[in-house]
Amino acid sequence: MPKWVLAVASAVVVALIVTLVVALTSKSTSNNKTKSSAGEIFLTANKDPGPNPFTPNVGAQPPATMTPLSLPLAGSTTTATAVTPTSRPAGTVTGYSGAEIGLYGGTRNLSSCDAQQMITYLNQNPAKAAAWAATEGISASAISDYIGRLTPVVLRADTRVTNHGFRNGRANAIQEVLQAGTAVLVDQYGVPRARCFCGNPLTPPVPVSSTPSYQGSQWPAFNPTTIVVVNNSTTIINNFTLVDVVTGRPYNRQAGGALTGVTDTDAPSLTPSPQAPSVPSSLQDVVGSYANLKITTSGDCGSFTSNPSSTTFRVTVADPAWGVVTIVTSTGTYSGTLGQDYSFHFTDSTSSSSLDGRFQQQGGKVVMSGSAPLGTCTISFSADKVG
Repeated sequence: MPKWVLAVASAVVVALIVTLVVALTSKSTSNNKTKSSAGEIFLTANKDPGPNPFTPNVGAQPPATMTPLSLPLAGSTTTATAVTPTSRPAGTVTGYSGAEIGLYGGTRNLSSCDAQQMITYLNQNPAKAAAWAATEGISASAISDYIGRLTPVVLRADTRVTNHGFRNGRANAIQEVLQAGTAVLVDQYGVPRARCFCGNPLTPPVPVSSTPSYQGSQWPAFNPTTIVVVNNSTTIINNFTLVDVVTGRPYNRQAGGALTGVTDTDAPSLTPSPQAPSVPSSLQDVVGSYANLKITTSGDCGSFTSNPSSTTFRVTVADPAWGVVTIVTSTGTYSGTLGQDYSFHFTDSTSSSSLDGRFQQQGGKVVMSGSAPLGTCTISFSADKVG
């Protein structure tokens, strides 16, 4: 990547996004072999095994009710790497470390997955075992050991994954959103690796190459803005802090136990995080100077890395009836659209890329945050109103 591109990273985020769009899109187009060729993302309910399952159902029935996900929880260090998503075409989601306290749930002293039954079925079907193992990057002979080191948990939020059904003798990758309440097995870094209702192997999601189009029946609580993606923990997890899916009480679960049985112990009481962000009370709350710019990346972004910046820029709202929002920086002026929900949308006239996000009232201040997916790379930012 040219040095001047990296230099631009210290400028305001809109300039950053617009400048990097062409270079990063070109890179991902030429080098990326796994990018989805369409924007379809399939919705899979927690009781639906889906098409072409690897095994029969080996998971526990989803809970009838669940305590809602609210992160971070007190006592945790939030590791969100993407900003609050919007319903705009970018389709960004919030990313959490697999070690995040309260990200997963379960029922104390009960496993949500019969891993031995999954292993037995795969061993009895060599073609499926070979495809399953290849998806996870292991040999078929290592399946039992691999699954045995996984931890049974229940998703507490609708979660983006790459699911893999078995079709025509091989694993077929499908971009999906798994409904909260789905029983999965996670690895030592907290990433979902198998779905218990169908035995399918799971891998991290692949960004779609166009505006997301959610296919399938939507469950009542489905909302694209509440989807999460789980990122690798930076360290090996020895104990997960889960939340009981019915009572809402936290407890610790020792990592592993898919075959030997779960080991659960008491955990310190956790209280919900401060009140969730809300919309600003008026357009004038949005107008002003913004600073404390934080830029993060996820996925394959080449040599570009996260780059916090002290750059200050100004936001104005012109002609409110038309919802025009303008950012003025030392490098130029950028205009986008502003929705009634305070979501914004900027586009680059030289490409099909866009920057989407929203203004929110959070912790007594207005925060502007957003992101732009560029092939296999996502660039995200947040900035605080300071005047």
